[in-house]
Amino acid sequence: VAILTALAVFNSFALSMTSVTQEKQHRVTEQLLTCVNFQQWIDGKALGLCLSSIKSLLSTLLIMGLVYSAIMIFSPQQELDLSLADSPVTLMVLFCIAGIIFWNYVFVGFSATIDDPNHSGKTGLMFLPMVPVMLVFMVLDDPAGEVATILSMVPLTALSFMPMRLASMAVRAWQVMLSLGLMIAGIWAVRLYASRIFRANITLFGKEPTWYQMWKNMRDKSL
Repeated sequence: VAILTALAVFNSFALSMTSVTQEKQHRVTEQLLTCVNFQQWIDGKALGLCLSSIKSLLSTLLIMGLVYSAIMIFSPQQELDLSLADSPVTLMVLFCIAGIIFWNYVFVGFSATIDDPNHSGKTGLMFLPMVPVMLVFMVLDDPAGEVATILSMVPLTALSFMPMRLASMAVRAWQVMLSLGLMIAGIWAVRLYASRIFRANITLFGKEPTWYQMWKNMRDKSL
């Protein structure tokens, strides 16, 4: 689940960098702002990227299902147990979708600060979603431990850790609700801060803002 969701997030990053930076390079921002406001623009981008990510996720699952079926046909004596019948699949999917929405807002706001993705030094941010994926493999043997429990509550890492815990053990209801609540609060926060960064930088050209300037944009309540 963590790997598939990470692939969906990377797909979002690529599409976000392409669409937002091309609109910025082609100077179509002024025309777009005559039709929609900044918040509608960023919400539409995030929603479209989220749906595209889910589509790529479903396509990957379909291919995996076909490959699994082929293996079963040619190896009838070697069955693989991939059953999730005892796991709360609906909750796992819900956390995946929430995580995808979270990262899409991050990427849309971040993409507005880049003039040319081919020459920008900030594109290394795309590897940030891989951090929780790598960390989750370190605690697979102890899903009930303190590290896994804490990281399953943090919005940045809940995308990988909570589905892993749900598939591995019976997670307490209050932990699931708290993690989901913090995830929703995280989405609200990144939507707000991404909107401020987007509004401050989407119409600027020539020089990319520094990390400090982006931090000031996030704290500027007038944006």
